[in-house]
Amino acid sequence: MTNQTQATDPNDQNVVEFGDSPGRRLRVQRQSRGLTVERIAAQLHLKPEIVEALEQDRFDLLPDPVFITGY
Repeated sequence: MTNQTQATDPNDQNVVEFGDSPGRRLRVQRQSRGLTVERIAAQLHLKPEIVEALEQDRFDLLPDPVFITGY
């Protein structure tokens, strides 16, 4: 049994592992669906910069912790 949510080549950048950060999981899933940061930001009612910071696990670039929890 593997810790991957997708059964593909382990070198594939579209593979999400069990221990991956939420940001990496968001990025991999977005990219695997061919969606842009701008589209995801619009759907989530967030600024693209917020989505990018989330995908990069750059929590220091995000607003106050109460908002981060909501994201």
